[in-house]
Amino acid sequence: MRIAVASVVKGFRLKEAVKAHLQAQGHTVLDVGCPDMARFCKFPSVGQRIAHALSSGEADLAVNCCGSGTGAAISAGKFQGVCAVSCESELTARLARVVNDANCLCMG
Repeated sequence: MRIAVASVVKGFRLKEAVKAHLQAQGHTVLDVGCPDMARFCKFPSVGQRIAHALSSGEADLAVNCCGSGTGAAISAGKFQGVCAVSCESELTARLARVVNDANCLCMG
């Protein structure tokens, strides 16, 4: 599966851990930013990059990380075709995907 990952600086370490886990599972990972902890990225631009990856077909699903997951969900969820959810448990994430057809998991 092709999965886009993104973060702001506060979610960078989590994004890198998620990226490594997904790659180890055999998924193709598209990292759309933030590239490192030294460069500040704003929520709207990260959300826009996630939305573009999903709407263009570059990615089937996405993971967006920030400090709490809330800002990531708000910024990505503003775009047509993106159903972004902030989840704090595996059960919530599974249900959001199966019941609500969520395509962007947001975590903090």
